[in-house]
Amino acid sequence: MKLHLKKITLALLLLPLCGSGAYAATIYVKTSASNRSSGTGTTADPCTSLEYAFNRKAANGDTIALMGGTHTCNQYENLYAQKSNITITSKPGEWAVLDFASEPSGKQGIAVGKNTSNITISSLEIKNTKISGITLDGPNSKVLNCKIHDTGEAGIRNYGAGSTITGNEVWEANRNNRRSDGTPGAGASQISGIDSFRASGAYIANNTVWFVYGEGILINACDRMTVTNNRVHDVFSTAYYIDASTNSSVTNNESYSTYVTRFYSGGAPCNGVMMSHENASASTPTSITITGNTCRDAGKGFFFWKDNEGGMKNCKINDNSFGPCYKNLINVMTDSGHSNTEILRNRLDKSRSPSIIIPTNIRTDANNSSSSSSSSSSSSSSSSSSSSSSSSSGASTNLIGNPGFESGATGWTISAGKGQVDSVQPLTDRNSARLTTGTGGGIYRTISGLSPSTNYTLSVQAKLTTLGGGFHLYASGFGGSEVDGEITNVGSWRRTTISFTTGSSNTSVNIGVWRDSAGTGSFDDFVLQRR
Repeated sequence: MKLHLKKITLALLLLPLCGSGAYAATIYVKTSASNRSSGTGTTADPCTSLEYAFNRKAANGDTIALMGGTHTCNQYENLYAQKSNITITSKPGEWAVLDFASEPSGKQGIAVGKNTSNITISSLEIKNTKISGITLDGPNSKVLNCKIHDTGEAGIRNYGAGSTITGNEVWEANRNNRRSDGTPGAGASQISGIDSFRASGAYIANNTVWFVYGEGILINACDRMTVTNNRVHDVFSTAYYIDASTNSSVTNNESYSTYVTRFYSGGAPCNGVMMSHENASASTPTSITITGNTCRDAGKGFFFWKDNEGGMKNCKINDNSFGPCYKNLINVMTDSGHSNTEILRNRLDKSRSPSIIIPTNIRTDANNSSSSSSSSSSSSSSSSSSSSSSSSSGASTNLIGNPGFESGATGWTISAGKGQVDSVQPLTDRNSARLTTGTGGGIYRTISGLSPSTNYTLSVQAKLTTLGGGFHLYASGFGGSEVDGEITNVGSWRRTTISFTTGSSNTSVNIGVWRDSAGTGSFDDFVLQRR
């Protein structure tokens, strides 16, 4: 009998520990209400704002589910309560949009306060904020698979330690720096699409950032940051900017231009990767690894701008792919503080500009030959010559008019009853072409004015909703056998590329995407260039 009592007592003592996960609740938030501070959080009586649900109703470990549709937010969602391990997301099977168009000036979207920790924000759309879309102040928080756009400043601003920012799409950010004609440079601070300041240990990966009136992804005065496998294009200043940071890596990222000229600076697209000591109150760049990145159609592939003295210390800029570039493939400003830093084994496409400027106190190799001031002038001269030549011959120029369907279907044919041009799911600007109904069909056109016996590359950004339709990017009628490339990525945008060579007397090509059977997909930013 005593043995049985001991067992029962032990079971009762362990019960709260074993069942802690069972007490987690889901708190629901409805789309709009005049009173932001009511509701019990049930599906029958949902809370009337995210702020109220978080600060007053949710307990540690709970999930806050925002009901599908547009949540009209007339003030920012201030998550200030001392709570942890809370997930904020759309209700399963639905998609919640937080629209801050009616909030007062000077306010952000969702602010995760310093007293919080381990807060996850996922699968939400946030738009029209006066300053940042999401701000993270507490440690170990996450922003996952969100769409953030039309923000006054950063799409995501991170001050916290150990943050994870992955799988997000950020566009039309830092609009406070936009002039009345739609171009950047209104005089506001150049904030980034994803912006980290005095943060540490963050992981920033697999995000897509475009149309930012400042930098793409910035780490400023940060330590132990990882920036990897992101994609940035058509931003104003620099795709990836490392300022006054330490012990961090920028690896396997991509930057490119789709030739949206309103984001050009000094007559050229943004730089690929830039490092500096612009923030004089923080450390000179130290122990930064930049490797495996691809930066094409940039102003400068890699650029070090010193601003404040100190140079780069213990940095590695190795095994990247830079070019073609409009100005310099590599440009490192002279600084006596450079030490134990190397630029090695980078693959350089010199078809537009061969200019490489690397001071003698940085270790380099034959592929990154150092330039003195006299040879730099020579390099700049040859760069201008090369640029003029490539422009006249069509190299590195997109030969497709209306490549992103911003003028509707002008110049294109879409198989009748199979799809349309609309603004439902664009990658850049406001439109994309989609194949949505029926089976088979395609989006196609003919491009004339090519040169005979010339190599060309054709590419398109594609995002499939379902796989199985047999989607292909193709080129035919150019004087050789049809070339196609299968498109297989589901759920995220990826660029598919093929190449072909025109025949000895052929000056045109038929291009497009084709669907063999049923399936849905979106297509944007076609590019045809001479190789």
